Parts: sequence; C-alpha cells; structure tokens
Amino acid sequence: GTSCLDIGGRLVKIESGRISYISEKTARLIEHYGLDIKAGQAADEKKLRGLAEAMAAQLAMAVGLRPRDDFHLKMYTNDGKPLPEEISPDGITFSGGVAVIAYQETGEEKYKYGDIGILLGDAIRTKGFFAGTEIYPSVETIRATVVGAGTHTTEVSGSTIRYEEDVLPLKNIAVVKMSEEEEAELPRLSESLSKKIEIYTDRNRDECVAIAFSGESFKTFDRVQELASAVIAGLRNYDNPAVPVLVIVENDIGKVLGNALKVLYEGKRKVICIDNIFVKDGDFVDIGRPVAGGRVVPVVTKTLIFNR
Repeated sequence: GTSCLDIGGRLVKIESGRISYISEKTARLIEHYGLDIKAGQAADEKKLRGLAEAMAAQLAMAVGLRPRDDFHLKMYTNDGKPLPEEISPDGITFSGGVAVIAYQETGEEKYKYGDIGILLGDAIRTKGFFAGTEIYPSVETIRATVVGAGTHTTEVSGSTIRYEEDVLPLKNIAVVKMSEEEEAELPRLSESLSKKIEIYTDRNRDECVAIAFSGESFKTFDRVQELASAVIAGLRNYDNPAVPVLVIVENDIGKVLGNALKVLYEGKRKVICIDNIFVKDGDFVDIGRPVAGGRVVPVVTKTLIFNR
C-alpha cells in the first residue's frame, strides 16, 4: 500500500539562525505536543530536536511500530488514508535527503540545508522509534523527495474488450497487480487476490478496484475459463453487486475473459475487462467513455499518487 504524511525536514525552514517558516500541519503538530516553537524565533536546537522526535514518532506509528495516538490521522497529506493498522513490517528502508542522516551521522552543521532535515534524520537513527524492525541500508537514497511527484500516461485500450457503458467513466481506481508467479498457480492467484483487495479497499466493498495481470499463458478457451473462475474465487469477499468488476490484461484476451466473467456471475455483476494496457501494483487508473465508435476506451495511468 501507499500512504503519505506531512513530515519532512523542509516543513520548518531556518534562515540566519531563525525560524522563517513552519508549515500549517507542522504547526498543529507542535501545538499537539505542547512545544514552544514559532516562526520568527531563534532556532533553538533543543526545542527543534523535540519536534523532530515527534515527527519520527509519527512515522513509526504509520508503519505499525508504535500505537497511533489521537493526533495521528491528522498527519496525512490531503486527508489521505493510513496503512492498515495490523501491518507489521519485517524491514524498513529510507529514501530522500533525510535518509542520508537516518542511516549515519555525517557531522554536518545542523542547519546546513536551511531546515530541520538533519535533526529529523538524527531522531530516526538514534531515538529507537524503529527499533522494532530491521533497518536495511539503501544503495541509493536520492537527495530529495517531492510529495505527489508522479507520472500520468494516457493510452488507448485494445479493441477486443468488454465494458458496460453505463458505469463509465471511472476515476482514481486503485490497481491490484498479480505477479507472474501468482498467475502460474491459479489457487495462489485467488488467495493473493483476496488478501490484496482487502488492503486496497480498506474492507469497504463499495470501492472499485482494478485487478491486473499479464494473461500471457491463457491463450485457449479452457484456460481463460479457468482464469475467470480463479478471479471470481479471489473476489469471494468483494461481492457488492453495485460495484463493477474491473480487470486489466496486458495480452489480447479482454473480450473473451470479460464474457467468461459475465457468464460465471450469471449477469449479476457489471464487468469491464480491457486489454493491451500495462500497469503496476499501486498505480491508479481513470477509464473514460468509449471512443472510436465504441471500439476502445481511453485509459490514464497514474503512478506515485499517494492519496485519492
């Protein structure tokens, strides 16, 4: 899953030894923790370390390493959703400018970059908030992170597709991508799909989710029927008849797979199955109304979109 919190070094800026800027969300965090930090004050390292430690604690809450306090949900960018609380990571890696400091002491002047990034990295590294899991070093940490950075690509589906026009357009649909290994063992595909779709829907059956896979090894009628049955088995708990079943396939089997799903559902579910579209796990897609005489649909794929 993906999630984004308003936490980072640049949310407090330091100029000429004084605090020149505090983001609105950070100001609320400061108030919640009862810290005496305001724009215009001299940059008191002890106070700012307290803020950095509060940020590090909120990060640990986000990945299930500390109990979430009553302020935690207010930290998410654009009122976004947190990860499921039951997630317990086996390991953590860091990226971005702060990650350099999170991995090792650099000896740099604390406000070298005009913010509290070095203090935040120190807090992550030294205060034990992430002691409950393995910290894995990253070969490349990049020097900066831009919230919301991403790519949007527009494609046109294949022409052998199945759709129900009365449910289009669809916007900001999360993609659950099945791996080649999962496709190779259909019982495993069903089980993985059942687990993954719960993460993306947050156990809310009213949310539409796109199921994606390559479909490379499903070239015969019988194999497509087997695939359709495995998909339906994986969606056994995703059974709201008002929510369309949306499938995205890389290979050219969209129409036959869509028809198979429609028959197996006995016409009780809306089914959209498009092909010749390549997406990744965690992408979001928009699917427009049919064009070119109804033969194809436009698809916008959005990568690294943190919140809907």
